[in-house]
Amino acid sequence: YKGWSAYLDGKSLKIFKAGPGMMLMFPESSGDYNVEVKFEKTDYVTLSEGLTSVSMIISLPAAIYVDSRSRRVKA
Repeated sequence: YKGWSAYLDGKSLKIFKAGPGMMLMFPESSGDYNVEVKFEKTDYVTLSEGLTSVSMIISLPAAIYVDSRSRRVKA
């Protein structure tokens, strides 16, 4: 499961498919413990967001230019 991290009392856990709809399984132990599961962006997601931002920055001035040209009154 790309992007997911799991920790048991601060120690990294290996994430694997444990069944339908389940991505994590670890043995039960007696006592109190802290389980932390979090999702962090993968390199692919970060790259995709960057490309989207660049595309929008380039497209906005182009759209404004085309719109301004179409509003000009032809003499």
